[in-house]
Formats: sequence, C-alpha cells, structure tokens
Amino acid sequence: MAWRIVKQPDGLYSRFSEVVDDFTHRDMTKLEAYELCRQEMGVCDAQLKMSYADANPARWEEALGIIERKRSYD
Repeated sequence: MAWRIVKQPDGLYSRFSEVVDDFTHRDMTKLEAYELCRQEMGVCDAQLKMSYADANPARWEEALGIIERKRSYD
C-alpha cells in the first residue's frame, strides 16, 4: 500500500498517497481515519498505521514537502 495516515496540526487526520503524491482524504477524525484503514487492511494493521500517524507528527511537513517538490516539477 502506497499511502499513509498523517496527523494534521489541528489534530485531524489525512490520507497521503505516495502514488499521486498528494492527499486523497483530509480533515478526518481519528475514528474516520481508523475506519478507512480498517476497511483496507483489517484491525491489526489499521491500529498499527494509526499508531505511526500519532507517533510521527513530522509526517505532515514531509507530505507538504513532497507536494511542493512535485508542483515545482509540473
């Protein structure tokens, strides 16, 4: 799977796609983000993906950097 859950600075969650190098979902509650993950991969993997999002707040800035670099090449 080429996507990750990213915690936004406002505490909501986004899904960042590494395929399109952009957000595919934004402004989700923790439960909405978890349900999205659970539907795609099951309970255990969804819990793990959500724990990565909570433990790595720098993912937000990393995602924005990827988007900015992509736009500078377009």
